[in-house]
Amino acid sequence: MYTSGFADDAMKYEAKKRGKMEGARKTTFDAIDALKPYKGGNDLLWVLYRLNNIDKHRLLITVGSQAAGVNLGQMMAGHMCSLGSGAPQAVIDSIEGLNLFLNPSDKGFPLEAGFELLIGAVDEKPNPKQQFRFSVALSELGVIEGKPLLETIHQLTALVEGIVTALTPLLE
Repeated sequence: MYTSGFADDAMKYEAKKRGKMEGARKTTFDAIDALKPYKGGNDLLWVLYRLNNIDKHRLLITVGSQAAGVNLGQMMAGHMCSLGSGAPQAVIDSIEGLNLFLNPSDKGFPLEAGFELLIGAVDEKPNPKQQFRFSVALSELGVIEGKPLLETIHQLTALVEGIVTALTPLLE
């Protein structure tokens, strides 16, 4: 992939692109320009460029963990039992089996000791079956912070596939 033309903004890209692609045809310039390979143009492409550069110059890319959800089905079933709802056990079991996860707005990224995943009612009994989900998230200061790794990999894969598809007709 052509990486030497990436820049931190559109002005820097315009200033250096001619020198980096000397002798290229206008169609090549147009194709690269359409990618907007700079921060503020195609931010996801810029993130890929920066992560690729970090990967070449450092052993590891920084990641952390973040809260990704709490199982509401289990929570509701627990409340029904503790409140003595009188619902048949089959109904409570079916609600508990919903696997309906709520994605919290505060993901606690990066997770630290003492982060409260769930605060129940004052007299609520703890539910030993309560499930929580966690995500591994990228954490590169100024590049990508607190973005789930798997989601980001899927986005980057789709981006690269789209670029390859768009540029393939230009290859001779």
